[in-house]
Formats: sequence, structure tokens, C-alpha cells
Amino acid sequence: MANIWFRVDSVGSADGTSEDNAYGEGSLATQINNASAGDNLFIIAEKGKTYSASTITITNAGTAGSPIRIIGVSEPGLYDGAAGGNQHYLKPVFDGGRDFPWNSTKANGGEGFRLGTGAGHIHFINLAFRNCNQGVSLKENVNNFFFGDCDFINCGNAFFSDSSNDCQGLTFEGCNFHKCAKEAIRLTSTTSDVLIKRCRMDMEWQEDGNICQTINIKGSVSNVTIDQCWIGNSVNFLNGSNSPQSSYIQGDGLVCEPGTSNVTVKNSTFYNHTDGGVDMKGSGHLLEDCRFEGGTRNVRIWASNTTLRRIYGFSSHELESTNTGAMIQFNGGTGCVVYESEFYAGKRGTSRCIHLTTGSTEVEFELCKFTYDTDICTLAEGSAGDEYTLTNCLDNSTFTASGGQTFS
Repeated sequence: MANIWFRVDSVGSADGTSEDNAYGEGSLATQINNASAGDNLFIIAEKGKTYSASTITITNAGTAGSPIRIIGVSEPGLYDGAAGGNQHYLKPVFDGGRDFPWNSTKANGGEGFRLGTGAGHIHFINLAFRNCNQGVSLKENVNNFFFGDCDFINCGNAFFSDSSNDCQGLTFEGCNFHKCAKEAIRLTSTTSDVLIKRCRMDMEWQEDGNICQTINIKGSVSNVTIDQCWIGNSVNFLNGSNSPQSSYIQGDGLVCEPGTSNVTVKNSTFYNHTDGGVDMKGSGHLLEDCRFEGGTRNVRIWASNTTLRRIYGFSSHELESTNTGAMIQFNGGTGCVVYESEFYAGKRGTSRCIHLTTGSTEVEFELCKFTYDTDICTLAEGSAGDEYTLTNCLDNSTFTASGGQTFS
């Protein structure tokens, strides 16, 4: 195992043997691809300097027991805050030159790392990707990557996967995604065994960043777990502060497209989405112990055989002048069950707690509570043939041991 050091500009003997003899950034690609299993590549953060995001293609691999680690470190005593304040060690920044604030007439920016043929068993730790079109891209079939405590700021896509390429074994833990115009994480093809844990994803609002879907899961992706994450948009465009509500700026927090399966979301919060906090197609998904605030819908389910347990939904479009939203919407899925969940509709913006469309059948609610203003909101709305059942539920203050409706 070797320790290999890098600075923006080389120093000393420039052989990477120590901080004082570090390689310059021009040697990063070569040294990463020459590294052996178990090697640590330390990238030093230097105040006032950034590394260029100019597509470093990785074709090297560690092993399961000895990954190659690319680790951001700060010079001793170098913080991003004033002495005595809220101090954090600096992270080395890979800057792609993307304009900020961004729109479609401005520079897209460069690419940070590209995961190429043969890449695998590599850990990226304590790095920052800023102003990139794509922070990290996956353009080949690869396996086993870990991103820990990494920041992705003002990127088009933070992590981007081509539609025909996959990754078997992928983890994001403790990462921050901020101001991404399109997606924070895009998973495609037959990607599987993915963990996204303790990540904060706040896309805010960006001009021309329409249809931003924070986590976009497509193709035949399976076995994904999202745990302890915060996903949303802190800029409250819903009340017109930055954009009229009719603009489709921040789409869905999580999208699972047809063909996806076994996506588990737990202990997470979704907030302020123009469409839905979660929009799930496919089958066999699980939502558990999650909180939803704002959005046209808290949850939208197209999937079949999907379970929701201990979901807490709060007003969709509470500040909006029209009441067209729904707390939970089913679009044709069958065999879905909602357990031990609570939904609270606000004074404005929500016209129904449950919305069933396009042949939604066998939808069951058990031990659930619905609280809403009967002047503007109903418990349920559906189309001909849609059906749901209630078992031991509270409809406002009325207890329903067994009930429901088939719409005609």
C-alpha cells in the first residue's frame, strides 16, 4: 500500500511521496490509473486554488478488500471559516467552470471523473465537485464505487449514468447535492445494490433547470435503498417568490420508472416539489417512516405491489391559490397497501386526500388517519372502476372499522 500526494501545482521533487513533494494536478489521471489495490491518493485542498474538472477517465480497479482511495485532505489548520467560528476543514474542489447562476445560454461546464472500462472498487472521500456539467459520469459497465462526504454544487447532473451502462454496487453516504439543474443521481440499465444514505439534496430553483428530478431511477434498476435523506427545494417558488407555480421547475424528489423494482425509501424527508415528493412506477417498492411536505402530491404511485408504512404527509401547495393537489395519488397500480400513516391537508391547495385514476384497484388503507377541511377537500376522488378500502382508519374524527368505495 502506498500513499501518493497531490497539490494543484507540483512542489519539491514532484514524485508524490509526501505533502512537500506532491505531484501537480496534471499527474492525477496517470497516477490514479497506475495505482495498486490498497493505495491512498491524497488530494490536498489549498485555499484560493481549485483543481480543474477536465474529465479524468478512470480505467483502474482495486479489490473488494483493498479499494483504491481518492481522499481529499486539508493542510493543517486550514478551515473554511474564521477562527472561533463554525469551522470545517476545506475540501479540494474540482471546478468545471459552469456559470452560476446557470441557464441554457451559459457555459455547461466540464466533467470531473468518468468511470470507464475496467474501473471498480474505488472510494471517493471528502471531495467537492463544483460548476460541472457532470460531476461524475458512468459511461461503461463498472462495479463497486463508494462516495463518502462528497459535495456536488451547481452541476447539471451530479452523478450521471448513460442509459446502456450500469454499476453493480454503488454507495453515496453523507454527501451534499446542491443546485443541480437536472438530476442529483441518475441510475440506469441493470444497476443494482445501491445505497444512498444520510445525504442532503436541495436543488433550489435554477433558471432553465426545468424537470429536475433529484433521484432518477430508470431501466431495470433494482435493489436500491435510500435512507435518512433530505430531498427537496428550499426556495419556495410555490408562492411566487421566484417563479409562478405553473412553471415546472422542481419536478419529483424521487422517480422510479417502469421496469424498476425493489426500491426502498426509509427515514427520509421530501419537501417543496412542483410535482410529487415520490413518483413510483415499477413494482415491489417500499416507503417507510418518511415525511412529505408541499408539492402537488406528497406521493404518486403507479407501481403495483408497493407498500407504504408510517408515512406522514402534510399540505400539498398550502400557499397556492387553487386547490388541485392530493396527499396521495394512485395511477393504475394494483395491490398497494398503506399502513399506519397520517395525512394532513391544509386550508388551501388540497382538494382530496386520496386520488385514484386509470384503474387503481386493490388499494388498501389500514390504521391510517386523514385530517382535512371538508369545505374544500374530500377524502377520496376516483374514476369509474377505481377502488380503495379502509380498515380501522380515522376519517377526520370518524372511526371507520371497515369501509371504502368503488367509483362508478
